[in-house]
Amino acid sequence: MNRIWSALLALPLSAGIGTVGTRGVSSAQAPAETYLRGADGIGIVAFSGGDNLSVQEMLTFDLRGLAEENNYGRAEAVYTFYNQGEADTELTLLLPFGRDACYEVGEEQYTVRADGQSVECRARYTYAGDVAFSLEADLSRLCEDYRKDAFFTETMPVTEYVYRTDGTAKGCDGVDFEYVCNPMRTKLAFSKRGFTSVKNGRNKTWIPLGENAEEVRVYAIGEPLGEFRCSAYQDKKVAPTGVALQVVTVKETDFYEFALRNYPEESSVSRTDWYNGFVDMLVSCDDGCAINAIPADYGRARLMKWYEYALQIPAGESVTNVVTVPLRPNVSLRNGKRYEYEFQLSPAQRWQNYEGIEIKILTPYDLAVSSLDFEKTALGYEFARDCLLSGDLAFTIAESTDIEVTTYGNMTPALTTALVMLTVVVCLGGGIVVFLIVRSGRSRRAANDQGEVKEGIIDLGRSEDQDD
Repeated sequence: MNRIWSALLALPLSAGIGTVGTRGVSSAQAPAETYLRGADGIGIVAFSGGDNLSVQEMLTFDLRGLAEENNYGRAEAVYTFYNQGEADTELTLLLPFGRDACYEVGEEQYTVRADGQSVECRARYTYAGDVAFSLEADLSRLCEDYRKDAFFTETMPVTEYVYRTDGTAKGCDGVDFEYVCNPMRTKLAFSKRGFTSVKNGRNKTWIPLGENAEEVRVYAIGEPLGEFRCSAYQDKKVAPTGVALQVVTVKETDFYEFALRNYPEESSVSRTDWYNGFVDMLVSCDDGCAINAIPADYGRARLMKWYEYALQIPAGESVTNVVTVPLRPNVSLRNGKRYEYEFQLSPAQRWQNYEGIEIKILTPYDLAVSSLDFEKTALGYEFARDCLLSGDLAFTIAESTDIEVTTYGNMTPALTTALVMLTVVVCLGGGIVVFLIVRSGRSRRAANDQGEVKEGIIDLGRSEDQDD
């Protein structure tokens, strides 16, 4: 019985742990035709020069064109900066585009103006990763110079070992690469996705191969490997047959050349941002000796774009900065359209003097769920606060008031799902318990028919032909 309860309780808890903290639903969790994965909207970020400034913010979400195809609305953020110091100041600002959504929006929709005039912006890029935008984590990846704070350095040697499976192990299921290395001196990357493990004190990486896969490349970043061997396996699922492979070629280069081997010369990405993004990808995928990332997969699609620009604010005066960004909500098409918006308000926490915010949502549709308490107006909804807000903004717009959207305070949809699963499993477990109790009662009654227990003595009955 204890094992049953442990197994049942593990189901919802593991589901909750696996989903809490995620943003939206991935394409693997819902069919593309019923759910479109979006991305967060993000306000501007103060990079430098904001110590003597006070900031007032007005944020407007224009969602009046949602009925149009491929129109998910736009946000206009108006920042009024007051220079309270005695000297002129130059303010450097960043506008992060955030992670890419599963659908495209035109970059021309991003505009930056100061006191009515267009502002020249510089394109910057950082490694995007696979998670939602994080102000502190992503901001720390911006660097003017080549990164010096990681294991990897520009002059570090990279040794490339090339193995071929054709002829030697035709039709092999995969390659097993076994090696010994010090992770403080060497990191390994592979040309194909692998599974790492440890056997008898040695590191192992198993690389499954497809039907036409004939080549495997191993990259030793840092000191070359001393002890290693590679074997190809046939019929792995039935009776594994290992065939030792020999290195076909060994190439040596430095890490800088290795990082920029796929760099497109005609690119808006600078060599510095490209190099630093490659380093951050390897760092984020570092698993001891092995790196769980394929170097050849690195490219523009793995980078997140930023706009960097500067404003001159005279002493005792103010400048109004207007930023327009397209919105990319999660879109649910089940039982009527529902648009789930998330907008990062946390960048405002980097201002030392923040005088408050006003938020407007212009829409004819229903505000089904919101993390802030908006008031209904003739044009949509409004919210105002004369101090800094904690947390970020999340709200859902539904085309029909008949669409039911359930929320439980500040609980995430993932946690709500886990609790629903827990309820279902508890009910299921209760049914199993009742069944086992009934079955146990029947078993005891059956046992009593054969005999009875009295004062510790078991009476099993006597056969008719047994002597008294």
